[in-house]
Amino acid sequence: MNRKNIYRLIFLLSVVLNIGFVAAFGFRTLGFSAPQQPFERVTLSAEEKAKVAEADKLLSRSHNQCRMQGRLMTNTLLQDALSGEGLTPEESARFVQERADLERRRAIALVQHLQNLRRELGEVRFRQLLEAVRDYQGEQQRRGRHRHGRDCPQCDVGPGQKK
Repeated sequence: MNRKNIYRLIFLLSVVLNIGFVAAFGFRTLGFSAPQQPFERVTLSAEEKAKVAEADKLLSRSHNQCRMQGRLMTNTLLQDALSGEGLTPEESARFVQERADLERRRAIALVQHLQNLRRELGEVRFRQLLEAVRDYQGEQQRRGRHRHGRDCPQCDVGPGQKK
């Protein structure tokens, strides 16, 4: 083989490889991947709904307690700053550490809550529930609704009113 044929062979191989990469990765990014199985609509039994509601209530209570503790710490810091006392570097470091501990406890509580739900509902039901929650949140975002209740004091949005 002469040099010209070797160059032609290298060029043809590079063209074939490029076409292969485009076919393999390009179609996937354009949405031409294998069809996905749609999730079934979740129908929970009354017992499962009660378990989910109870776990959600416990998580919400834990979350609110952590939030209140964080607010108390922040308010104390602000009052100290306004009164002119201020914080020493050690107190400031302790405050930051307490806030980090509080956030870590909240994250641990959330993970434990989700693990308990997964154990109680089973893997398939748990995934269906997560997908239903994602669908619901996506629908709310598409409609432009916020996460608060109908009579939200923070938003001053009453029933049937838009902000």
